[in-house]
Amino acid sequence: MKTKILGLAILLMTTAGHASIYEYHPNSIIHTGGGFNPYQPDKVYDNCVQHEGLVPLDEAQNGSNTAARTTVMIETLKSKKDFYSKISFSAQIQGSYSFYSGSASVNMLDERAFHSDSLSWIILFKTDYGKFGLKNPVLKPEIAAMNPQEILKRCGPEIAVQERRGVMTYAVMTLKNLNEKKRYEFSQNFSAGASGGIWNANMKASYEKILRSAMSATDFSVRVYAIGGLGVTDITDLLGSGEDEFVKYKQIPSVMKDYISHQSVSHSVPTQYATRDLETFIPNIPNHGLAFKSQALKDIYDIWDGLRSKYFRLESLLYGSDRDNYDMDIDQESKFLSQYREYREAMNVVFNAGESCFKTDGSCTVPNYTISPIKWPAHSKFYRMCEANRDSALNSGKVPYEFYLMAKRRNLGFLIENGEVVGQEDCNEMFY
Repeated sequence: MKTKILGLAILLMTTAGHASIYEYHPNSIIHTGGGFNPYQPDKVYDNCVQHEGLVPLDEAQNGSNTAARTTVMIETLKSKKDFYSKISFSAQIQGSYSFYSGSASVNMLDERAFHSDSLSWIILFKTDYGKFGLKNPVLKPEIAAMNPQEILKRCGPEIAVQERRGVMTYAVMTLKNLNEKKRYEFSQNFSAGASGGIWNANMKASYEKILRSAMSATDFSVRVYAIGGLGVTDITDLLGSGEDEFVKYKQIPSVMKDYISHQSVSHSVPTQYATRDLETFIPNIPNHGLAFKSQALKDIYDIWDGLRSKYFRLESLLYGSDRDNYDMDIDQESKFLSQYREYREAMNVVFNAGESCFKTDGSCTVPNYTISPIKWPAHSKFYRMCEANRDSALNSGKVPYEFYLMAKRRNLGFLIENGEVVGQEDCNEMFY
């Protein structure tokens, strides 16, 4: 009964006043007990509250502090918004750093994962340790003695009083440069997802089916990340090295499962914060502006990020490293140049809308803009010549299937003398 009374006391303390929820972001300055201002997301405030410690709030945790709920899933990703939702990543804070301070976005997956010629899946292992809150938080005496205006200046308009803790590891597989027919076939054949508390036989079979088909595609990438435990870490290197890439990638779920099973609440990180208005702690606080329109900012950032990704891919096609890898006639290049300018203009319109979200007297609404869909080009004839070289070596029995896949992944062609493979060479050197 004692623990339930404690939980109730915390609940009464933290439900008064406006509540805001902030999802995980590796660059966020939010921390439990600290102040935060969504209009100035990089401003650091004093720690203005004193308390009796951080305690578990979920009833199952009281007394043990080790309650854990593990979720496992393999699903097709529909959009970056869908991806952020699955890993509990804060699009609001991501947008804040882009629009307010001009900082670079944190890249959590392949930039082309959601282009019209790409398709992506996520394999996710996530353990949630529940909510933790400050026990009996009150303003420090020296802070409470100040006038309300000074308190607002020192502490910020919101104070974080709760956090949710967890550990997760995820892998994102992305197929790129798919024509419409191939993309449709992949999306239809592998649209069914699966989730549960453990990695089961159905998930394993589904993953290996996707993997086999994906690795036979033209352009395939997979990255594995962990949040918590070792921090925000790329753990792809834990897979080891070797020529047999199918076997290497086949073990990804096992590596992830092993990683998550060795974590505990002591290795967890805050995956969500809950804040309360400063008026929860002191009455008559000065008006600090309108409530922040967090959902509008998320929507604006999602649009801007999508435009930005396509804009830089167009730039690479027109002026960068992709120019020689794709077939473009004069008309197509002219079309891409027009769209390059079109997307740059739309980016500026959306970026200005994002910036206005941080003005207390400004609007924060999704702007009107017009863009045309991009039909991405096919690989160049030289790329296709290299692909034909690999196919010929495979079909004639000169190389095993796994060796063929390795060459495909690394953009290598086979050097053949007297009917035998004598080496490999970069496709760009062989056919250009």
